[in-house]
Amino acid sequence: MSQILIIDDEVMIRDMLSNSLNRKGYSTMTAEDGAKGLEIFRQHRPYVIILDLNMPKMSGLEFLKQLDPEILTQFAIIVLTGHGGDKEIEECYRLGVQSFLRKPVNLFELKGIIKRAFDLKEASDQVVQLSSKLTSMLRNLPDLIWECDTNLVFSYVSENVKSILGYEPQDLIGKSISDFLVDEDVTQFYFKFKKDVSSLSVEIRELTLRFKAKDGSILPMMISANQERDVQGNVKGMTGINRDASTLSSLEKSIENMTENMLIKINEQCRLIYADPDVLKYLPSSLNLETTPLDFISMITDPSLGALFPFAFDQQEDLPFPVDVVLKDDAGKSKIFRVKLGFNAEENCLQGQMLPSGANDQVAVMNEKMAEQEKALENSIMIDEDTRQSILSDSNNLANEILGLIKSLEPFGFEGSKLFNIEEYTLFIRGKNMADYIEKLRMLGNKVHGLKGTSGFLIPASKELCHRMEEITKPLADHKLILIRPVALLLKQFLFKIQSMLEQYGQDPETDFDLEDWPLKIEQALESSRSFIGDQEKIFVKLLQERTSDAGEVRIRKEEYLSVSLSGYEKLSEQIKNMFYMVSANISEESLIQVSNTYNDFLDTHQRIKKVPLDMSRYERLIPSIAVQYSKLASFTYIDHGVHADKEFWNAMHEIFNHSLKNSVIHGIETVKEREQINKPEIGNITVEVQEDALHLYITVRDDGQGINMPKVIEKALENRIITREQLDQMTDEQILALVFIQGVSTAEKLDDNAGRGVGLNAVHEAMLKFQGTCSIQSSPGKGTSWNFIFPKSNVSIPCFVVTVGSFKLAIPEDSVEAFHGYRTENLTHLNQKLAYHYQNEAIPVLDSRSCFDQDVVIEENHIRRILILKTRFEKMGLIINDIIYHATLPLLALPEEFKPVPVYLGATLLGNDPILVFNANSEVLNQA
Repeated sequence: MSQILIIDDEVMIRDMLSNSLNRKGYSTMTAEDGAKGLEIFRQHRPYVIILDLNMPKMSGLEFLKQLDPEILTQFAIIVLTGHGGDKEIEECYRLGVQSFLRKPVNLFELKGIIKRAFDLKEASDQVVQLSSKLTSMLRNLPDLIWECDTNLVFSYVSENVKSILGYEPQDLIGKSISDFLVDEDVTQFYFKFKKDVSSLSVEIRELTLRFKAKDGSILPMMISANQERDVQGNVKGMTGINRDASTLSSLEKSIENMTENMLIKINEQCRLIYADPDVLKYLPSSLNLETTPLDFISMITDPSLGALFPFAFDQQEDLPFPVDVVLKDDAGKSKIFRVKLGFNAEENCLQGQMLPSGANDQVAVMNEKMAEQEKALENSIMIDEDTRQSILSDSNNLANEILGLIKSLEPFGFEGSKLFNIEEYTLFIRGKNMADYIEKLRMLGNKVHGLKGTSGFLIPASKELCHRMEEITKPLADHKLILIRPVALLLKQFLFKIQSMLEQYGQDPETDFDLEDWPLKIEQALESSRSFIGDQEKIFVKLLQERTSDAGEVRIRKEEYLSVSLSGYEKLSEQIKNMFYMVSANISEESLIQVSNTYNDFLDTHQRIKKVPLDMSRYERLIPSIAVQYSKLASFTYIDHGVHADKEFWNAMHEIFNHSLKNSVIHGIETVKEREQINKPEIGNITVEVQEDALHLYITVRDDGQGINMPKVIEKALENRIITREQLDQMTDEQILALVFIQGVSTAEKLDDNAGRGVGLNAVHEAMLKFQGTCSIQSSPGKGTSWNFIFPKSNVSIPCFVVTVGSFKLAIPEDSVEAFHGYRTENLTHLNQKLAYHYQNEAIPVLDSRSCFDQDVVIEENHIRRILILKTRFEKMGLIINDIIYHATLPLLALPEEFKPVPVYLGATLLGNDPILVFNANSEVLNQA
């Protein structure tokens, strides 16, 4: 029986939890403090421990510290507390706690966590058993299993190497694989394996090499290998299997002949509609596929892959990887086949040749044919408009990636004396990750070479410029040059030039490009770098070797992408959302916790797939160039907090950036002469910072200029009859500053191509409203201006408490909850003629539920009542409720139209089949309540 230990000093909580869990079939034991709990734990070893933090004699933290950390990882610890602070929570997690719940406890959620803990234990026990079985199987396999590091040196070899090659495992460990190959195959081995390790490809299949046995005989072996990664995703080596290939030649020929007549076709309903005669031999003889197509999904070994088929038809793309199919003949004999299905546009079906499963892993002939077909396809590619746009997009993406790499290398740009000085450079690199520096230089060389290939398809001048720049990036990667500051700056300017070329090409493909003075710039930089290091290259390389902590190769994980349209993702999301609603309407609230969490995991993954980082590189060029036009100097800084959002959102934000940044340059930053007169640095600074929380994106644009000329704003607003004198007298400074968003209000002294029409900030306002954004402006004369934009997120999930106010259900975001307290009428009072509640020695305003929620809310007097203390951006507030019925992470959906006029609602969500409104604790109306 599943045992649970409950340690809590409150007898009511111990009894409640014990009775509830006993009804669920668990065996419970209880203790009133940590000391008693420790005694019971050591005697019975229960797998789940429910632990209160604040107890007499021995607290929960003291209980945890009494146990060996190794022991803690083997048990499920659930901490309950009503008073735990952040430091206590952090300490609990450090000691091995898996789950943390605040009181009052939601029993549904607690039971869900406990069930998951026991499920994980069962799965873990099964893994241990399977691991033991696998170890036993490996000892008896006729194939050689091995592992190697990134230098292709054996780190593990299975015991059966003795029966296959005659060696003991220790004879191979620590030696290169190539040491055991015949000389003629060593070159092929290094070409294939080194290429795959360095390019991070997924696997090596069906490579036949000849191995030297201990007795001098030669044994051909077929190698299959996969990459091995560490927890950070970096490649740490390969795991492979060698099979005796000496008996395969006759098998290759028979399989090659057999597969010529094993074509199958699948229609859009995932039905098998055609099969060649050799496939029909494995199907019932009475079957007629023309009249009775077979359900193909029921035939594949992994039915969960069935979701890929409608997706492939929707996108009109090949299935991304092969599937295994089980066929049975009239005698009931089963055989497993493998098929790679491609999309046939003419017949609107998926089709492919069947292969006996396992044969595909043994016959290299089939792979060679596919390679020849792929090569022919590459040679036949025509650069049509779609291809051109695809290459342009790839080139832009690669250029952005390289620019980010160059920026990360800037801290390694050395600005020392005219000649290399070992002591000075050693001091400079102190504390810097030189292994990271070496790897990034290698990546820089590879990616510039790649950019030469992609952009060179479209712009010959770009290809030539990249080729010239390789004269610098290659010796940098080979440690024949030192990255000095001028070269680091030139690398960034080089990328700006490439991006400018790509941008112009996108607008006009007929643009003629030339290299201007770039060959001279590169030659001068190269000469400067060479003269700097002089004849001290060996000293520099030795220093790098000493300072590089990682002797192996540092690799950065490369993602693989499946090319699909955005509409395909949206359709998939909509279908899963509908499925969630249908399921949630027919299950218990307890089961709904797990279903909701699974759906929210999907929703989070789906949103992250679509989200990309913000690229602000264009403004590093734009800001300084605009400033020069106005006799100013300005720099641009982007503070990135790793925020990702939909590409469509960032595109709209660029409308805001284009105008607001120009506004900061033209109206905010002073001229060089003016800044000198007021003792400011001659270069003004403009900064963009992007942050987020669970519900909002925050974008701040600020400058250190002269601030907004408020009298000029008022003058323009009065002149254009936007406001009257009477209205002006009633306006706050914040309301006056907001006038700059109205068309026609401009503080420019004269009209030019960039300013003076009062249109730019009006365009910012329209773009902001498109995404329901708001903006507050802070401006200080002589110090600068800050534009603070807030945008609500869409399609997010948030932790909520679902409470009842009478019969009205309301979802309260967890971040808005200060505490739940038992309700006492004697704590009620009045503050400024409004109802208030005494909480922690202060009077907290109490919301009027009926007027606030625009609902016919009636508190049930005969029901237990509580008061919910809300955290708002204005002050703490109280809300009288009847009960807490649910706590989970729920999807935040769009607010129905009929509730949009009520400002206290953030959106809607679903509890089972019931729509529930989500409370907005930061609504402006609460400040007036």
